[in-house]
Amino acid sequence: MNKEFNMLVGMRIRQTRELMGLTRERFSELCGVSDSFLADVERGKKGLSVETLYKICTSANVSPNYIVLGNDNSSDTAAITDMLSKLDKKYVDSASGILSEFIKAIKIK
Repeated sequence: MNKEFNMLVGMRIRQTRELMGLTRERFSELCGVSDSFLADVERGKKGLSVETLYKICTSANVSPNYIVLGNDNSSDTAAITDMLSKLDKKYVDSASGILSEFIKAIKIK
């Protein structure tokens, strides 16, 4: 893969991590990769295997489409997921229900 592509992928990973409010060290722990490897990926110095892409996407709850292609819808999803993850567990079901009803309402129109 070319360096420009790796830089774009790394930038999206860094932005996702920062949106989650995580340090590189904490995010690398969640992803099961070394901190130095994640730093190189974020800077575009190294590319990713499919396995590592999977680890990053599942840890951040983002779509590979966003990381690889830059599909902005996934960043919106990540923001919503981030908001839900910060809620006390007793409110998560209510928030999910509200979001579900909102989606149903806008699909009718």
